[in-house]
Amino acid sequence: MKIKKILTIMAIAGLGISSCDDGFLEVPSNDTITLDNFFTSESDLRVATAALYGKVWFDFNDKFYYALGDGRANNIFAPYSDYVYPFTNFTETSLTGPLVSAWGSFYNVIGQANNTINNIEANATNVSEEAKNEAIAEARFMRGTAYWYLASLWGNVPIITDNAAIVNNPIIPTNPRNDVFEFAIRDLEFAATHLPLEATQNGRLNQWSAYGMLARLYLSYAGLHNVDDRNGGIRDTEYLELARKAAEKVCVESGLELNESYAELFTLDGNNDAESLFALQWVGGTTEYGITNTQQAYFAWNSEITGDDAAWGYYTFASWDMIREYDSRETVRLHSTFATYGAEYPEINQAAGGYLYEETDRANIKKVSLVQRKILKVLLPE
Repeated sequence: MKIKKILTIMAIAGLGISSCDDGFLEVPSNDTITLDNFFTSESDLRVATAALYGKVWFDFNDKFYYALGDGRANNIFAPYSDYVYPFTNFTETSLTGPLVSAWGSFYNVIGQANNTINNIEANATNVSEEAKNEAIAEARFMRGTAYWYLASLWGNVPIITDNAAIVNNPIIPTNPRNDVFEFAIRDLEFAATHLPLEATQNGRLNQWSAYGMLARLYLSYAGLHNVDDRNGGIRDTEYLELARKAAEKVCVESGLELNESYAELFTLDGNNDAESLFALQWVGGTTEYGITNTQQAYFAWNSEITGDDAAWGYYTFASWDMIREYDSRETVRLHSTFATYGAEYPEINQAAGGYLYEETDRANIKKVSLVQRKILKVLLPE
């Protein structure tokens, strides 16, 4: 009986709607963002691309970035962390948590970049071509970077440029790895052409960001392009030269300089400084999941570092091989990246006068801990 009543109510509601004057349904909304009233200014374009710098990368940054990178390289040791030791021990499978999360994150980046690109092309009719291309270049930088990771780690993967097209046909074939690399390179080359020489806002991309990323892609592809000799050590000299030229443009033409001290990279003052060509942008001072940099919680070894209970990194520390790589000439780098017995850090726990590391049987990871109170500026127009 309840079902019949619901259907009756729906039928009556339907009759009522159909009998209304057509104009009633066409009253424009004045307080809701739609495709018809958005993308009408350069400010709207900056809002549209701001989201590509953070949340879409969250599941990549949360565990995968360091678990595969530093875990597989045996830079860090985490015997009780099921998202690190599988990579250190070469025991990961296709279902290992961080791999699954990263795959989803990369296609989240790609999907949102596609939406941004396609919406700008279709709806930003009152904005200059230069502004449109600049915003599209931001999105293509993100998409190209995601595809570079996918091609490097998985090889053959689907290339998707239109999200709507796969709704009715969700089963799509993969593309060869070389095609994915070349697609990523085209995205980054477009970004290098259309991004501004100087970022329009602190933390946003510029041309040098794209050239820096292109140097990485060219270098990777130089050794991976030949499917018949992937491990033979043969490098394609054409792509090696492109990598050199892209890196040279950043080093020589950008006017940017490295910090005087390596340690500045891991201070609050070093946030988005001239040495940073591309950085994900996170928001601090909030408990909202997905927009903060959770690495601090996974690396911080006690609550004095974070100021709360989110400090789970006591059993995540430098491997012996990592520490052995440092020598007397690398004291600044060691002090900035790993905490060692007796090391003092005035920049940590400043309210209490700094922090003295006194663990004697390990060297915990220090460099990400500095983000404990780091509130990054959200990339919205001022």
